[in-house]
Amino acid sequence: VTADSGLEDQTALAEAGARAMEEVLGAWVREALPRLPQQGVEAVVGYLLEEELLADVGFHLGLRELVLTPCYPPSREELAVSLRAVVGALAATQRARAEQLVVDVVASQLQGKVLLCALEHANYPEK
Repeated sequence: VTADSGLEDQTALAEAGARAMEEVLGAWVREALPRLPQQGVEAVVGYLLEEELLADVGFHLGLRELVLTPCYPPSREELAVSLRAVVGALAATQRARAEQLVVDVVASQLQGKVLLCALEHANYPEK
C-alpha cells in the first residue's frame, strides 16, 4: 500500500533560496565591512552558507519538527536544504522579508566570532 502525500520536491526553491542568501549576505558583508577585500567577503559569505551553520539555524527555527523526511530526525543536509527552500519561497513572494530573515538569522551568526574580528582588522593601517 502506498499513499500519495501530495508533496513536491522543493529543489528549485532551495536553489533559489541559496542564490538569494548569497546575494543578500554578499551585500550585507560589503556594507558592514566596506574595507574588506572581495576575497574576505567571499570567505565570510562562504562561512555563513556552510551546511553545518544553515542546519543549526534551521534546527533552532524549528524546521526539525516541520520537515517531512523518510527518517526522523532529519539530517543536517535536509535541515540546510529546508532553510534554503524557506528563504526561496519567501523571496518569491516577499523579497524584502526574505532579505530581512537572512540578515536576522544567518548573518547574525557572525556575532562574537573571532573570524570576523580578524577579517575586519586585516586591512586597517596601524595608527
